[in-house]
Amino acid sequence: MAPGGPAAGRLGQSAGRTTARVHLRGSEDAKNERAAAQDRAGPAIGRRLAEGTSTDLPSTVDAARGAYFCSVSWSLRQSFASDAHWIAELRADVLESDLRRLGRYDPDRVRRRFCDAFNPDCTQVIVIDDDDAGSITVRETADSTWIEHFYVGRAHQGRGIGGAVLRTILSASDSRPFRLNVLQGSSARWLYDNCGFIVEREDAVDIYMVRHSAAR
Repeated sequence: MAPGGPAAGRLGQSAGRTTARVHLRGSEDAKNERAAAQDRAGPAIGRRLAEGTSTDLPSTVDAARGAYFCSVSWSLRQSFASDAHWIAELRADVLESDLRRLGRYDPDRVRRRFCDAFNPDCTQVIVIDDDDAGSITVRETADSTWIEHFYVGRAHQGRGIGGAVLRTILSASDSRPFRLNVLQGSSARWLYDNCGFIVEREDAVDIYMVRHSAAR
């Protein structure tokens, strides 16, 4: 998984620090499909994203405090089956350097693995300035909530979008822990550490991380 930073509609000053009002919105078609898919996608998170929400996030990058820079407007929309191709291309582009470093890059396999597993009911598209620029899958099981296929296009990385999206998803949690895996040596590891994930296990390629519901 390889994210990259949040978004803002309005900026204001709070306690001497700039904060950003982050809005989740979507077209009528996307809202209708979200409503239809809620039960399949999982009620706790599906309902939160289907209805839309807003949250204040800090807009300065602060590694010690885990804050994120908020500089652009972003939203989430429900994905459709037709999104599979471009998200597969995004995945291949975002993961290429890390997979090459690990000796695991196969241009056909990296795309095929996504297309074989793609579930539009569980996947949200990250929209930045009206352009589809990333994705995040939230897959609920009986005992965990898995974050998968979390990608932000290279042109939008480093602006806090990944941090804002991830914290919004985490804020909709129930008692189940969040789980994800990240490639060894990936720069995305910093984001997960700062959002309360800890290492559960690892191998030569992947690090498997968990965030329990009490984490903040």
